[in-house]
Amino acid sequence: MKRLISIIILLFFISDLFGQIDFKGDSSTNNKTISTLYYLIDSTFKLDKTFDFEFRLCTTPSLVSYSNVFILTETNGIWKARFFEYYGNHKIKISEIKVDQTELKGLWTKLYANQVLTLPTQDSIKNRMKTFVADTAYSFEEGDTYENILITDGTVYHFDLFTQHKMRAYEYHCPKGYLKHYPNMEELYRAFNIILLIRKYLGLNLEIC
Repeated sequence: MKRLISIIILLFFISDLFGQIDFKGDSSTNNKTISTLYYLIDSTFKLDKTFDFEFRLCTTPSLVSYSNVFILTETNGIWKARFFEYYGNHKIKISEIKVDQTELKGLWTKLYANQVLTLPTQDSIKNRMKTFVADTAYSFEEGDTYENILITDGTVYHFDLFTQHKMRAYEYHCPKGYLKHYPNMEELYRAFNIILLIRKYLGLNLEIC
C-alpha cells in the first residue's frame, strides 16, 4: 500500500512538473535596461515567440560593459535553450554561443526543485536581511541592535518567466555574497543554486558572487 501511495505521489509530481507550467504573474520588477537588451536580442536573432513557456536569466556584472542572457523555452513538451553575450564596447555587440540541447528537461527539473517559479524578488526580503548584535551597553529604548550588510559592486541576476498570457520578473544581487552573511535565508540559497545550475550546464566559470 505504501509503495502504491509513493507511486501516485511521484506521478502527480511528474505531471505537475512537465504539464502546463504555471506561476503567479507579477511584472512589478521589470527593468528597462534589461527590456532594451531583450529587444535587441529578439529583433537581431528573430526569436520564436510561439512558446508555451519561457525562462530567462540575464547576468549583468557591475563596472563592465558586458551582460549575458540564457533563454530556456518549452513548446509542446520540447525544450530548447539559447545563450547570448552582449559587449557594449564592441562593434558586434551581440553574439550567440551554442548550447547543448540534450539534457534540458533534466536542467528544468533541477530549476523547478529550486523554486524558480515562486522565488520572491530580493527587495521583498530585505527586512529579514539583518545580523543582530548582542550589545549589553545598548539601550533597549533606542531600538534593536543589528547590522545591514551592503555589497555595492558585484553582479545583478535578473530572472524572467513568460507564457502567452502573463509574465513574472525578479532580481537578486550577489546572492552568494549575501548568503555568507545571512546563511539561513533560503531565498538567497535558491537563487544561488539556480544561477549555479545554469552556469554549470553552459560550462561557464562557477565562481559567482
